[in-house]
Amino acid sequence: MVAFRRPIDPSCSGDLRMLVDLRVGQLLCSRLCHDLAGPIVAVNAGIELTGQEGAADAECLSLIGASGARLAKLLAFFRMAFGLQGGTEAGVALAEVRRLACGLFDMGSISLDWPEAQEPDAVDLNAPRPAGAMRLLLCLILVAVDAVGRGGVLRVAISEREGGLHGVLAAEGRGAVLPPEVRMALTPDVKPEHLTARNVHAYMAARLAEELGAQIRIDGDDAGLVRLDARLPGPPPPA
Repeated sequence: MVAFRRPIDPSCSGDLRMLVDLRVGQLLCSRLCHDLAGPIVAVNAGIELTGQEGAADAECLSLIGASGARLAKLLAFFRMAFGLQGGTEAGVALAEVRRLACGLFDMGSISLDWPEAQEPDAVDLNAPRPAGAMRLLLCLILVAVDAVGRGGVLRVAISEREGGLHGVLAAEGRGAVLPPEVRMALTPDVKPEHLTARNVHAYMAARLAEELGAQIRIDGDDAGLVRLDARLPGPPPPA
């Protein structure tokens, strides 16, 4: 079980907190550039091939189109997970979070199992939810993906709980395990120098969970399975 609290001691100086926040921003930029580089390179390759002798224009255009679509989906996912859409905190529906997650998994060796069809008494996917809770859910999806680097499936189940939502993210695959550096970034005593572009998203999840008062538990006792349980807060009661 991993307990989420603010990783930085509140008694530390403001200068130290500012330095950590600056490092986190720099690492997020590195992470985004790394993940977006692949589709950008593919688009550029398709453009360079277009018109070359022996190159099939239809295949080149197909490569450009597929890579451009992949790039757009990644940008949309990261914008929601790590930023504020339009600088606001308007409510976000689970249906939108699911759509963004589906875009993340539309290529590669990891598949997403998040059924769209819901039972009559199940969670309402179209109801607005707190934006912070939805960002945390997206960050936890990235954490779960780290557990199945060799390929597998991520199963997502969301249900209503008093005062909020209960989310279960089960990452299944051969040798599924949460990397030590990612698990370390979730702990309250992680040192700034131990944060990297490979685990900064886990640190973001920990910070969000602490700020929201969310309860997170991570289990990985079963072979080939890492499970994340999250209790996400609902909207504040009306004034």
